[in-house]
Amino acid sequence: MKVCEIAAGELHRSLRKPGIRIRTGPFVCHIKSDFTAVADGVELLYQDFPCEVDGFADFHLDLVRPKTVHYFWRPQVACYLNPTSAFF
Repeated sequence: MKVCEIAAGELHRSLRKPGIRIRTGPFVCHIKSDFTAVADGVELLYQDFPCEVDGFADFHLDLVRPKTVHYFWRPQVACYLNPTSAFF
């Protein structure tokens, strides 16, 4: 199945909880995020790429809202790759 074959609402739900796995050449990336902008970007940029709901993934990418004080007045995104923070 390709990303473009998934309904927009289902793509957003899948990215929130189980995440989706997108095959990009020889690699499979598992992406999880509750941000609408990420779902919209995945839908736009990876529409012709094959995707899977479960299975093996080479990379695990989680984009989440950090639980810090800054969340209230300056929204931020925490990026975790395999599950350590990609940025220090």
